Amino acid sequence: MASPTAPALAPSESTAIALFESESVRGFLAQRATRRAARAHNDGGSWGAAAAEGAAGGVVVVDRDDTVGTALDLFAKHKILSAPMVLRSPADATATLPLGTSTGAAEVAPYRVLNFLSVGDIVRSFIACWEAEEHAAGAAAATGAQPPQCGEADNGYAEDARAADVGSVLWRMGVLRSAGRAFADRMCGDCGTVEDGDMVFSGASDAMPLSQLVRYGLLRWPRRRPAVAPCHRVGVFGSDGSIEEIISQSDIVEWLPDKLWELGNMVHQ
Repeated sequence: MASPTAPALAPSESTAIALFESESVRGFLAQRATRRAARAHNDGGSWGAAAAEGAAGGVVVVDRDDTVGTALDLFAKHKILSAPMVLRSPADATATLPLGTSTGAAEVAPYRVLNFLSVGDIVRSFIACWEAEEHAAGAAAATGAQPPQCGEADNGYAEDARAADVGSVLWRMGVLRSAGRAFADRMCGDCGTVEDGDMVFSGASDAMPLSQLVRYGLLRWPRRRPAVAPCHRVGVFGSDGSIEEIISQSDIVEWLPDKLWELGNMVHQ
C-alpha cells in the first residue's frame, strides 16, 4: 500500500508559512524593540517607565529563593505574567540548550535558568496547598482553634474565619486571606511549574527563521515532544547562559498586524 501523502496546502496557508519562514528571529526582535520604544514614547506613563526600567536592567528574573510575595510584586511592577526562575550559582552555570547549540563559551553565567515561573503556577500551587488543608481548617475553626495555614505567619485574617460560620463565604474568605498571606512567604522554588517555556541560543537567532521558533518552541510539534503541551514563551540566552530576550505568543500576535499587507486575502478569511 502506498504511504499517504500530506494534503496540499491552500494558497493562503502557503503565504502564511512563507511569511514566518522569511523572517529571522533576530529581525523579529529588532521590530519588537522598535514597537516597544514607540509605545513607551507615546504612552509615557507607568507602562513606559516599567518597560524602560526592565530594558535597562535586562530581562526580569526571579530567584528560586525569592518569596512568592516578592515575585508577585515584581510581576506587578513590570506588568508581566511570568519570568525565568533562576539559581544564582556561578559554580554551576550549565544551561540547557533545547533549541540552540552548545556555545562552547568559557564565560561564567550569572545564574542557571531552572524554568519559567508564572502567575498561573503560583495560583495553582496555592490552591493545591489550600485544598489540602481546607478540611483541617474547618475542623480547627469548629473547635475555636486557629485554622491551619499554607505557611507559618498569622496576619490577623484567621479571626475572620473563627468569627464566621464554618463553610460560609465569610469563613472561606478568612481562611483564604490568612493562607494567602502566609503562602506569600514561601520560596518560589517550592511552587510547582508546568514547564511553560523553552530556550533558544541567541547565536542561532540570525539564521533561525521565526517559523522554526514557533513550530518547535511554542507549538512543540509532536515529532519533537509528543508528551508536552504547547508553551507561551521562549527565552533567548547569550553565550554566558543569561537570558537576553523573551519571545511570547503575545509578541507574535502583536507582530502580525504589521504584516497584513504580506498576507493578502488571508486576513479576510
